[in-house]
Amino acid sequence: LMGGVLDAERAFQKFNTVAAKTPFTLDDVVNAGAQLKAFGADAEALLGPITDLAAYMGTTATEAANAFGRAYAGGAGAADIFRDKGILNIIRDFKGIEDLTNLTLPQFRRAMEETFTDPSTGIAGSTERLAKTFTGAMSNMGDSMTRLAAEIGDIFLPALTASAIEMVAMKRLIYLGMVWMCSEPNCVV
Repeated sequence: LMGGVLDAERAFQKFNTVAAKTPFTLDDVVNAGAQLKAFGADAEALLGPITDLAAYMGTTATEAANAFGRAYAGGAGAADIFRDKGILNIIRDFKGIEDLTNLTLPQFRRAMEETFTDPSTGIAGSTERLAKTFTGAMSNMGDSMTRLAAEIGDIFLPALTASAIEMVAMKRLIYLGMVWMCSEPNCVV
């Protein structure tokens, strides 16, 4: 979905950076990025506006990315979640367009992106505002703990792997010893 291995690693680092600074989990941000890519959008460029949109809508980054993706792929007519959440009204009012369905798909995409990135609409900056709440702070703390656990795991993984390999070898030696000890008839171990 992300192209080559290097592209995927770069995208993951970007997603990890976004998750570290937002009240969304790394899993949620990665899934949002995958949703954006699946719809043909530039996930790395749009992840900030999508997390702002999610915070504004009171939903997950993945759900906001899915709603954006549907609108991105099908225009205003396919933006049912945006319609239900009032986002289409914000786009319409901000851009001064009476009927969004009259826009071409490229025009609608541009209108969406401009609306989501202009601070005057109230959407841009929503992630930062949410991060300053108790819920946002707890989410960021949880992400910090996840990253710490991953770093600790990276440190101990080589030793744990070597130990597991040695345990397998030791099991084989114990088995061979038991077979040797029980080579006589009526052996009880």
